Amino acid sequence: MFDTVLKILVFLSTLVCLPDRGLFVFEQIWFHISVIILALTAFASEKQRDFKPWLLIGFNAVFILNVFTHSFNPLVMQYALNVFLLSLTVFLVASYTQNFRSVIKWIFASYIVTSVVLVFQLYGFNLLQTSLGENSGGLMGNLPRLSFLACLVLPLAFKSKAKFLLIPLIMLSCGYIQPQYCIFAVFLICFWFRCGSYGIKSVIAFCIASILIYVYLTKPVSINLRIDYYFLILRDFFSIYWISGFGAGIPFAKDIGSRDMQTYSSILQFVFTTGIPGAIWLCFTCVKFFKSFRASALNLSILAFGIISIWEYPFEVRRLWFVLAVLIGFLIIENKENQRS
Repeated sequence: MFDTVLKILVFLSTLVCLPDRGLFVFEQIWFHISVIILALTAFASEKQRDFKPWLLIGFNAVFILNVFTHSFNPLVMQYALNVFLLSLTVFLVASYTQNFRSVIKWIFASYIVTSVVLVFQLYGFNLLQTSLGENSGGLMGNLPRLSFLACLVLPLAFKSKAKFLLIPLIMLSCGYIQPQYCIFAVFLICFWFRCGSYGIKSVIAFCIASILIYVYLTKPVSINLRIDYYFLILRDFFSIYWISGFGAGIPFAKDIGSRDMQTYSSILQFVFTTGIPGAIWLCFTCVKFFKSFRASALNLSILAFGIISIWEYPFEVRRLWFVLAVLIGFLIIENKENQRS
């Protein structure tokens, strides 16, 4: 029963929308509903395995501390609630899922539907939504958001039986129609781990460097704007907020008044908002991740997502929260299976 409900929720998580309702507001509501449904399903299901959720506890402790150090600010409290629901999803998935590989197929099915909707939008047929921003992106909202989903799904496609269909589909939807360069970086990362020749790896490294140079030459305004944001936030962070952070959801610096995606880096945003506790948790988590790292599809998916988070903001796209939490839960299951074998 748990696996069946999880398949439905995973399938709907990137597709459900409400016309004339802001994406961020509706996506957060749908995420909350999904977690509630999954928790109720767990009540009626048999637990499959146990694990020690110390990293999840530490993650929540960072944000609970953030609530106290910022005087119970409502925005910080809202972020702490979302972090708890994310952690709860990871815990439920890792504890109750019986066959996680069968659920991954439904993530691919969801992406295929998104791609079909994208084709209709490109030909002028906007099926459900009346405002998608400046670009089309299926039901994700726009192409940058769709590219974040593609970066999460592409490593899984490399190990799928239908990879000769899925990989071209993902690359066409985000890399060809209106190029989103992060998808090429993820493709090269996956290819890097699949080849054993140092010569080919050298070529891949050259390709990655070439992409970085090309992106800078073609988009200098966007990149320099991000660097300017980083400088202003770093200045205020190290002079005033380095212990407790700016506070999750609170405007970072009075000079720019930025919040959420305007930081243009999920990794930096996490450190800026949580301060020293968040930086310590992040370093410890990265060490644990790389100690258990294998070139599996799930490991590469989380690794690729983490790498693009250095210069992009995928963790701030609420539509991805449920799928991301599910994949992290699957990674925990896979690691436990590897330990037993």
